[in-house]
Amino acid sequence: MDSKIIVTIGRQIGGGGFVIGERLAKALNVPFYDKELINLIAEKSGISREVIETYDEKAAQSLFHSAWSVPMHSNERPLGQQLFFAQCDAIRDVAKEGSSVILGRCADYALSGNPDVVRVFLYAPMEVRVQRIMKRMNLQEKAARKYIEKIEKCRKNNYHFFTDREWGENETYDLCLNTATASADAIVGIICAYLELRAKDRAAAAPVTAAIS
Repeated sequence: MDSKIIVTIGRQIGGGGFVIGERLAKALNVPFYDKELINLIAEKSGISREVIETYDEKAAQSLFHSAWSVPMHSNERPLGQQLFFAQCDAIRDVAKEGSSVILGRCADYALSGNPDVVRVFLYAPMEVRVQRIMKRMNLQEKAARKYIEKIEKCRKNNYHFFTDREWGENETYDLCLNTATASADAIVGIICAYLELRAKDRAAAAPVTAAIS
């Protein structure tokens, strides 16, 4: 794809986001950002990678709430807020560099208004996601379901707190796909086809500059 494109991927737990994001980046021949963003956030905030990983979006709900009561001695903002703003800055820097695929981390919000962004959300029925987590993490069904519910509660609260939007609402995204209805490669193909059609629409809608005689 010749034109610049940034794909942000929001996903449910067990929705296949990492696998699809990684394969999509490979298909588009662009960088894939997931944990790689942690180093960039550390550079922006001056906070160590270890601390950032502790307050990662997958942290337990109780730990998420504690982020607001633990200020850094050199900054009036609570630590969680410092990390969020540094995260948004890092994502915007990545977007300036060129095309990419960015997984999670409120990237759709951080890049609001950017015309080069396509916001994708991946979901699947709970029973399918439970089976995937059971297999991936070697958990029993009850434990897998509890894990999904806990992490997604944290993710929803995190997203709403910072963005004042509802995580997973289809109005927030350009393309929502059920990953239970097709293989990961097929989902990647659907996203690529959408990107191609969108690029053609944008090119056709672009104003033609008259030649200067």
